[in-house]
Amino acid sequence: MQFMKKSSSKEQSHTNTELKRYLGAMHEEHMEALKGISEKFIDSDRKFDGLYKRFDSVEQKLDSHTEMIGKLTVDLEVVKSDVEIIKSDISIIKTDLKQKVDRTEFATLERRVVRLESKVR
Repeated sequence: MQFMKKSSSKEQSHTNTELKRYLGAMHEEHMEALKGISEKFIDSDRKFDGLYKRFDSVEQKLDSHTEMIGKLTVDLEVVKSDVEIIKSDISIIKTDLKQKVDRTEFATLERRVVRLESKVR
């Protein structure tokens, strides 16, 4: 029986050594995997920082464009008001021109008046 005990003790010792070696190898393998994951995480973090900076830049441009559109809207209202005034002025000018006689009509009228005056004398 003692022989059996020694053998089993030797097996157990050998098993413990193998187990330690196996666990050590697994530990190293997992540490390498964790190191790779850590590097990927750091790389992703850098990419996100770059994206945040670009997003901030786009947001600033959007704000400036919104402000410019607001100014253009105000300017457009002023232009609309000015166009209404111009339309009104043109309408008045057209009415005044319709009431006036053009040069050919005036020349014809002048000749008729001269003939009438000559007949009356």
